[in-house]
Amino acid sequence: MKQLKTLNPQTLKDLIGNEPNEIIQFRIRFLQQVQDNLKALVTQFNHDQFDEIKENAHFLKTSAKAIGAEVTADLLQQLEICALNQQKKRCKFLIKSITDEIKLVYQECKLWVQNQDLHQGIQKLFFYTRIKKIRTV
Repeated sequence: MKQLKTLNPQTLKDLIGNEPNEIIQFRIRFLQQVQDNLKALVTQFNHDQFDEIKENAHFLKTSAKAIGAEVTADLLQQLEICALNQQKKRCKFLIKSITDEIKLVYQECKLWVQNQDLHQGIQKLFFYTRIKKIRTV
């Protein structure tokens, strides 16, 4: 079985080509999107809204796959299944794991940005995209 990566750099290159400025813009959008969706997952979990958790996890999984966040996508796939089966304890564990993994995705993006010759405005935009503390379940 293939070892999953926190962030597979080849995924976006295959999708849009070797365009560092566009790659980081996709990653920024993902990081912004995931923060809102993680907050929603926590709220949905706290209200036992398993159908909404499943839908939210599916939506995020698609985005995670697109940017090459393989571990995140795998965790979201597991969350979809657990939400479908209403496995509350496992959902809680997975939401915490996803939150931790997103922080690793951010760190890998940050290292990548520091090693690229990017447009200065794009660099600034990335560094203004902070991973806020998300209260977990």
